[in-house]
Amino acid sequence: MLKPGPKPKPNAVKKLSGTFRKDRARDTTVIDQPGRPAMPSFLSPRGKELWQARVARLTAIDVPLRGCERLLGHLCELDAAIEKIWLSGQVPTAAMMTALRTLASLFHEAPAARLGPAPGKVDSPWDALFQPTASSDA
Repeated sequence: MLKPGPKPKPNAVKKLSGTFRKDRARDTTVIDQPGRPAMPSFLSPRGKELWQARVARLTAIDVPLRGCERLLGHLCELDAAIEKIWLSGQVPTAAMMTALRTLASLFHEAPAARLGPAPGKVDSPWDALFQPTASSDA
């Protein structure tokens, strides 16, 4: 049974916001199993294409996928179904879009699931104010 209330914040978010306490930290270690994930047999042809693309993208950023093949397969099939609905000129249900967003966040595909500064960006908006700028009157 799930506990009522909002989900606990990850340690990374608590560290960024300054509310991290080591005595209350939760262990977030994911045990990665070696090898490539096995494609589920229930995938449609479009689901298989999405599977191949997702596995390539997620393994490139070191997201552990072994042991999550069925869940990733459901994400790919749901994505294929939503794509088919959009291409037919109709609108998918809110429940489908919510399920897609939820599954995508489990694999760090949703923007809110990616924590930390983007590569090449400054860590703090205040840092940008104090960086020297090139003067055009030289």
